[in-house]
Amino acid sequence: MKTIIKTSHKPDHKPNPDHGNPRKERSEQEWLDEWKRTQEALDKIGDARKRAWLRYVKEQDGRAQYTAWLVVPCNPGDYGLRPLASGTPYWASPFIWVESPDPSGQPQAGAENHLVARVFNLGAASAAPCRVDFFWSDPSVGLGAADANWIGAEMVEVPPMSSVEVRCATPWVPSFVNNGHECAFVSVDNHVLDPLLLPFQPWADRHVGQRNLSVLPAVQQMFSFWAPAGRGAELHVTALRGVLRNLPREPGNAVRFLGEAAAQLLAGLRPQAVTARREKEAPRHPNVVGKQVPAREMIAGLRATGKERRMASAADTGVRPMPRDGQAPLGETLAKVEGEEGTAVLMELQLQQLDLPMNTFVVLNITHADGDSVTGGYVLVLANPGWFRASPQLNEKQFNEKEDSMKIPALDPQDGALQALVLEQFPQAQLTLDIARALQKHLPISNKDEMMRAVKYITIENAFLDPGMIERFNLEALLPLRGNKDLVAKIAGTLRVALQQDQNSNTSSLAAAQLAQHLRAAPNSRGMAMPAFHFTGPSLYGSTEAKGE
Repeated sequence: MKTIIKTSHKPDHKPNPDHGNPRKERSEQEWLDEWKRTQEALDKIGDARKRAWLRYVKEQDGRAQYTAWLVVPCNPGDYGLRPLASGTPYWASPFIWVESPDPSGQPQAGAENHLVARVFNLGAASAAPCRVDFFWSDPSVGLGAADANWIGAEMVEVPPMSSVEVRCATPWVPSFVNNGHECAFVSVDNHVLDPLLLPFQPWADRHVGQRNLSVLPAVQQMFSFWAPAGRGAELHVTALRGVLRNLPREPGNAVRFLGEAAAQLLAGLRPQAVTARREKEAPRHPNVVGKQVPAREMIAGLRATGKERRMASAADTGVRPMPRDGQAPLGETLAKVEGEEGTAVLMELQLQQLDLPMNTFVVLNITHADGDSVTGGYVLVLANPGWFRASPQLNEKQFNEKEDSMKIPALDPQDGALQALVLEQFPQAQLTLDIARALQKHLPISNKDEMMRAVKYITIENAFLDPGMIERFNLEALLPLRGNKDLVAKIAGTLRVALQQDQNSNTSSLAAAQLAQHLRAAPNSRGMAMPAFHFTGPSLYGSTEAKGE
């Protein structure tokens, strides 16, 4: 029998809050040191906010308080907060594009093209009159104001909390030398309420937008661009592989669509400014997903051609480069640009041939840095050559990487039309076919993990299939799915039960009824929306109407 001896604490002994914890009790000095570190971090954040506020007040000096807020955004999350974070790819604005004789939207050398920009006014006052100027320059990663060629200007009015699409009426004829690949600048100025302060500096002035972006077929080819030389001049590259969750039924301007998709990926390279927005406006699922990949898989080599040209200095043009933050990564080091200070060297980038499905693309973000500055960059988007055909057919077969063997063969044109009519009139049959097509290439599916991987990137009629449906609607009951016959039989049976219980309003099987309603919901209800409710116009990010608080 054990004897328990009770002892009393000494009067001066304090209870140990970490009793039973193997870690040693922290001393008062350790607590004091931690408090000091926390206070220093808070002071640092406070100082950064104070500096940002002082910059904002300085910018607003002499402006009306009830004013316009003009922006040519550099990415989907850009509300005009300047300066941008170091290394932000400000040179790939998705709100600047080209109207070209080429149906794909590719700038056509030797032909009349028209630059178009979407200008936003996020302020409370109407911006009128606004002058919108359009410029072009040779493909480069560091040339600026002295190399820009003025195309034309338009006068417009931009109402508050809305945007306006501005088309330059003056045609632009790209050179055959660069195969139509040029850089574009767009600036907007409301001289009374919201004037342009820093021309040709998109990173420092929200009135300026820049598009150094080319969308190319993913074939073996050479791309040329100018790069400023110098003792500390370097080229860096970040390679991203993107996947579109759905494809447009009518691609239209494919170059613009892919440019917007690339901008959505590039926006994730640097932290975005936090802005308030309604919860209902927040998108449920992004339309584009991607990951960083080794650049050597896309680039065969880079060389200097030996051609040089003189370039104006920042002191001559008054254009300041973006300061470089040593903690902000710019990507893999591609090469050093050797040459005399004040010159630009023509570089040739050899691109690999890539086998990309229609819903996959590659983004190469090339950044030029010189010492403690980021002078600019260029973005290349590589996609399946099918995007550049006269009339690309973005069908289900091209969307999926594998051949679709579950397509119902038509005996003759009339029979094919009859089958299409049957599928249209019976949603259960159409849904069964769509889900079977999506899951077929992942067979066999024997457990929940395999099912989660199978539905992760699946779209059905442009609607993203939420992986949470597996648990919410008990789709694990379908497992295992061994082959095509087993797959179709189980999906058809599940949908028959779901639709019947939905019609009978059987509350005991609410999950099945919700499944039917979910699959029959409008695809647009789960699409990607523009991050700001006041951004208007059709694009990859959706279309909304301007409205105030």
